[in-house]
Amino acid sequence: MLCNRAVEEKHEFPRNIALEALIQYWPDDETWQLFTTRISIDGFVATWHAEKHSNFGRIIFTRDLNGISPHLSPSIPIPQQYLEKAAKQTNIPPDQLDATIKSLSEHMGWDITKGSQAHLNQDLANTANEE
Repeated sequence: MLCNRAVEEKHEFPRNIALEALIQYWPDDETWQLFTTRISIDGFVATWHAEKHSNFGRIIFTRDLNGISPHLSPSIPIPQQYLEKAAKQTNIPPDQLDATIKSLSEHMGWDITKGSQAHLNQDLANTANEE
């Protein structure tokens, strides 16, 4: 039931509560599988994963750059101005921002400046070309 709520709930707050309960109280393979399938589509899960990388990652997928709800969709590109604001807030010098973005992008599995949807679209194109 909790897994269903974590996936099917339309409202962000109760969905996030269900996801948080799963990872906190049932950190098993099934929970990890659920999270890995949602990292690229769910801002809460993207934030959870990105915070394991850095404080910059902890805030970048949140609207108010504070690491808490409301979350931004990881599927859309993150604008340069927003990245710069997050870097300033987390004391990342401007000359280290590109390296931080690259490192976080590698951690997430897609280029955060392009959004996960671009990565998913590329995967689909590659699969279609293989067939």
